[in-house]
Amino acid sequence: MPVAPGLYAVELMLADEGFQFQAGQFVELRAEAAPEGCTWSIASAPTLLPRLSFFVREIPGYDANQQLLEAARKHRTVLIGAPMGKCVASRFPEGRPVLVIAGGTGIAPVHALLQAGLERPVHLYWGAGSEEELFLHQEFTAMARGSDLLTYHPVVQQPSPAWTGRVGWVHEHALADPVLREATLLVSGSPAMVRQVRQDALTRGVNAEALYSDLIDLGLLGET
Repeated sequence: MPVAPGLYAVELMLADEGFQFQAGQFVELRAEAAPEGCTWSIASAPTLLPRLSFFVREIPGYDANQQLLEAARKHRTVLIGAPMGKCVASRFPEGRPVLVIAGGTGIAPVHALLQAGLERPVHLYWGAGSEEELFLHQEFTAMARGSDLLTYHPVVQQPSPAWTGRVGWVHEHALADPVLREATLLVSGSPAMVRQVRQDALTRGVNAEALYSDLIDLGLLGET
């Protein structure tokens, strides 16, 4: 289902009743007839199994991604691998707030973590190119109003005249938050974004051990 130009919410129903995962993880998927697959972060909580949700950006020229989207649209069989990723709630130190910086569809695993339930304060900064791309804005706004543990800060790079919220690069707003000094930092987005956040956070004195990202765990950003 389209949620914004070039962005889709994808839902799959699992045939394997034994599939289990933790909120914050991702999986490798492949359209049944496709030669290769790609990884998507799970956007739904484990309590919603056997349904799995994903937020996906359409990427022209990325055949595996396009084939998966097409298979989902036509309700064709999709092959799914075992869950991966260590950015799960049990890994975060107890007693510390979590400062989340998410860009675009990097919000998917964060959405799963929030759906699974809040056990500590979460300061969520979600950045997008336009208001349209903040497709969960109303949900997060309502969630923050109903919880003492969630603070939500949407940030738009190229706002319309009607936008009254924060403008610019999401990480610049997030790293200026005073909670940074005591928080666990969870970053979810493109490699370029995560790399920039890591560089800026370390420059500001953030301990590297307090910074969490799947891309860092997988060694996909190079040396610090």
